[in-house]
Amino acid sequence: MTTPLNDLTRRVALLAAPLGFTVTVRLLGGARGSRLELKATRSASGEAQEYARQVTLGVVESRGAAEVAADFIREARVALEHTVTSVRVRRARR
Repeated sequence: MTTPLNDLTRRVALLAAPLGFTVTVRLLGGARGSRLELKATRSASGEAQEYARQVTLGVVESRGAAEVAADFIREARVALEHTVTSVRVRRARR
């Protein structure tokens, strides 16, 4: 049996893979938390761009993981394609 969190994580990863995003889904508030943070990161030429959104487990359960994942990836794609400023990633010294 899969949980709403596991289902959402799997669906977000599958939708993000062809776009070249790195995604994370994190439960906020520990084991009893009810909020999730979804984050998409795109890196190119030493720069990283991020888009993040928070949702509740209740939203995932009522709307379904597939719909929440599709909405998040659509929003992330638009946000990352139209981001004017980027965050420079520090490269580790060797």
